[in-house]
Amino acid sequence: MVVRLSLISTVMRTVVPLLIVAVGIGGFLLLSNTRGKPPRATAATLIPSVETVAAQLHEGGLTIHVDGVVVPFREIKVAAEVDGRVVVKKVECRAGRYVKAGTSLIQIDPRDYELEIRRLTKEAHQADGLIKELDVELATTGQLVELAEEDWKLQKKELLRTESLAASRVITDSDIDQERRDELASRNALLKLGSEQRLLDTRRNRLMTARDLASVALEKAELDFSRSSIVAPTDGVLIEDSVEQGDYVRRGETLFAIEDTSATEVRCKLRMDQLRWIWRRKPTADAVISENVAQDYEIPRTAVRVIYSLDGAEYSWEGSLYRYDGLGVDERTRTVPCRVIVANPRDVTILSSSEVDLSASGPPALVRGMYVTVEVMVDPQLRIVSIPERAVYPGDMVRCVTEDKIELRRVRVVSVQRDCVMIVEQSGHFAVGDRVVVSPIADARNGMQVRERGTE
Repeated sequence: MVVRLSLISTVMRTVVPLLIVAVGIGGFLLLSNTRGKPPRATAATLIPSVETVAAQLHEGGLTIHVDGVVVPFREIKVAAEVDGRVVVKKVECRAGRYVKAGTSLIQIDPRDYELEIRRLTKEAHQADGLIKELDVELATTGQLVELAEEDWKLQKKELLRTESLAASRVITDSDIDQERRDELASRNALLKLGSEQRLLDTRRNRLMTARDLASVALEKAELDFSRSSIVAPTDGVLIEDSVEQGDYVRRGETLFAIEDTSATEVRCKLRMDQLRWIWRRKPTADAVISENVAQDYEIPRTAVRVIYSLDGAEYSWEGSLYRYDGLGVDERTRTVPCRVIVANPRDVTILSSSEVDLSASGPPALVRGMYVTVEVMVDPQLRIVSIPERAVYPGDMVRCVTEDKIELRRVRVVSVQRDCVMIVEQSGHFAVGDRVVVSPIADARNGMQVRERGTE
């Protein structure tokens, strides 16, 4: 009995799963035969519909947009040119204060330099007095030289007469010797006076040199005295003050730093493909080295607009791109550092404003640290085509429609202006009038059939 039950249980475990599989297969085949075939889709339902626009010719110049930051035009560090203690520091000499050129800011103790001026003035007067005394001696010596010369001439004549009488034996030899001694004494006196006169001339030249040195030292003392008063070298804003009243400063120690506000610069970086629109040189067939070296190493001066955004409003300043910030391409960013100068940083124009009245709350001037947008206006000297920005895909690819078929084309994008992309026209590849797709389409490929519906 036990063996029979075991056999039945084994059969059930083997047969039941097979029956279940068989029933499932039979049901699947039955359902497959009863379901009708789906209707075949028409070719029209498989062709996607796309929106297209025609490429338009762009009139006027191009605008290149780059980011920039405002930097000072000049930052002057004023240092002490003389030693001394700070006896006066004006209230204007504080960081953040605006001062005019020539405003007195710091006074270093000038008493030592005043005393030096007085001492050197006395020395100069003393040298003048000595020169006047020597001039009197020179005048007297000159007269004595004239008298000695006349005396020597008389003694010489007397000697000649005596020698003529010696032939007739009228006078003795001792008389002739006496006359010769007198002539020698007269000549010796003349030579001594001449030597003394030359020595006086040499002394006068030495006193003149001493007086000139005293005059130079006096000028130096007066210059040091003037340098004891520190004034603002230009109109601007003090950005740093390093000393206080009572401090002792040394020559060369920085007292304060001032930023020149007569103009402002903007530091920006341009890509090489952007710079090519600014370089206005036309290519030539023959390579010729330019004779103007400065022109080859300087950027052409180009008009720009500097725009600063604040709370939904835009403010602009007129400027010009006028120099490279160094020379060459940045190795890290592969861009060229450039500088923009804004000649009048207070001449601000409101381009757009928000609902809030910003007439009194906008920036009154362009100051350092502002992050701005620089719009460089260039003349491309080429035909430029304009299409909507949404028609350009990554890799500068556009989808053109020709004879109801998609053509993928790579274009040369110049810039983006007001949601429009500026592209260089290439004859036979992309030109004015070509239809481009502006609506999204999945899995776009060359030769794909589409239905075009135009939009402007």
